[in-house]
Amino acid sequence: MDALEAVRAKVPRFPGYGDQAARQLADGLIRSYVGEALATLEQRHPEYFAAAGQQYEALVLRTSFVNQAAFRPFEYAVVDDRFARALADEDLATIDVADRANGVEEAALDAYLDEIRATLDRRDKTMSEAQTLEAL
Repeated sequence: MDALEAVRAKVPRFPGYGDQAARQLADGLIRSYVGEALATLEQRHPEYFAAAGQQYEALVLRTSFVNQAAFRPFEYAVVDDRFARALADEDLATIDVADRANGVEEAALDAYLDEIRATLDRRDKTMSEAQTLEAL
């Protein structure tokens, strides 16, 4: 199974990256997936978040709104197979990190939140690199 198929197995409505509307929906679905995982972790273990409040809140905001600086180049780019595979790899990595939320222990919360941030950073970087693609 390639990364795009794996993403679709986890997020059945995931449209891929074919056009502007699909890209907007795909971005929203991935961010929502992470946001829901964070919210579920916080609901199950509110005691974890006394010290991590600001870090957690920043991630929740980040998953709630599109990162325009990263998304803008991707929104109108010509997406070739290489780029689609790279972004699918990042989307799958993002989902994989989110899926581990249920097993996070309190002592590991800060490291887990750092990992989510780093994963989202890599995803944003990949999207922002779309501006370097030349039209096919």
